[in-house]
Amino acid sequence: MPVFRNSLLFLLAGLWACSKNSPPGFQLEVVLRNANPGSCYLYRLPLQGSPLLVDSFSTTRLDAQFVLKDAHGPDTCLYQLMLVNANTSLYFIPDAPIVRACINAVDPQAYTVDGSKGSGALQSLQLARKPLVDSLYILNNMIQSGSDGKAGFVEQAAILGSRLNEISIQFADTVTSPLAALFIAQQVDFGGDLGRHRAFSAGLERRFPHFSPIRAYILRLQDYFSLLEEEYMVGDTLPAKEYEDIRGRKIPVRFEEKKYYLLEFWASYCPQCLESLEQKRSLYAAYQSKGFELIAFALDEDRAQFGAQTAAMAFPWPVVADFRGWSGVAPQTYKIDRIPFNFLIGSGGRVLAKNITAAELDKLLSGSR
Repeated sequence: MPVFRNSLLFLLAGLWACSKNSPPGFQLEVVLRNANPGSCYLYRLPLQGSPLLVDSFSTTRLDAQFVLKDAHGPDTCLYQLMLVNANTSLYFIPDAPIVRACINAVDPQAYTVDGSKGSGALQSLQLARKPLVDSLYILNNMIQSGSDGKAGFVEQAAILGSRLNEISIQFADTVTSPLAALFIAQQVDFGGDLGRHRAFSAGLERRFPHFSPIRAYILRLQDYFSLLEEEYMVGDTLPAKEYEDIRGRKIPVRFEEKKYYLLEFWASYCPQCLESLEQKRSLYAAYQSKGFELIAFALDEDRAQFGAQTAAMAFPWPVVADFRGWSGVAPQTYKIDRIPFNFLIGSGGRVLAKNITAAELDKLLSGSR
């Protein structure tokens, strides 16, 4: 089951960010239990750019009470609380000047929140998703470790991912907090179903007609819909371009230096993508010296997560990642709307096939010698 373009990855410019109805300043009062000594960080997620660290607290005790503050004005944004030693992040919406959270580090996702209706809604969603998220994490580890029954694990992971997605869609379609709706809306996947996606976005617009970040989100969705309707087809010619791989080397894609190019689009968080790449490893070894090249375009955004997920994979082909997700140069250039996905390119940049399997590729390359 393909992993389709994800609104969060495509629109990650912090569009959940600013509500002019928010009170000036923000205060998060935290009760932390059973935590190893360490630090907590409060980030403001701005409209543009990277998260901004606004406050922190370090504790040497198992239990602690502390207050994190941001004096930011009335355009206050969504907040992220990072608990380093608990290896988790929690999100809070500043729809009240003071929000209180009680967190048990043994199970930080089961925190309680008071004073903020939007933050409480996000916490309820996390609790609903938690059993599926935990199961998906275990499955992905089994897939990456090469356990027996890998194909079945990939199928189960796809089913769990679909269930998680449906829970998120229902939440974003019904929650009364515009910031909560927008934050989750950018994480849902409509599987290329433009009709459903359009209806969903129209519903957001009707429910929150005066919330400017949602209006901006809708405008960007319109660009996204246009992109989906302009997909390259077999027989079309792809533009040549130069990229930089993750080692800093220039990778020219000119389409005349090799007989065949396979442009493979993937992400380290996508188990189907990793499986698709692994299936082509032996083909690359067999045909790379005979005029075949594979370039793997990673659509990740989290550089650290990407490095951790791929450290032991030792890909033999060039890997390109600008860590801008779906808004990166390659997916925008080649109009990609789902992963795993690939183009097989022939002479002059002409598209010979789309989503070609390893078996189909082997048959074509073996007959072209």
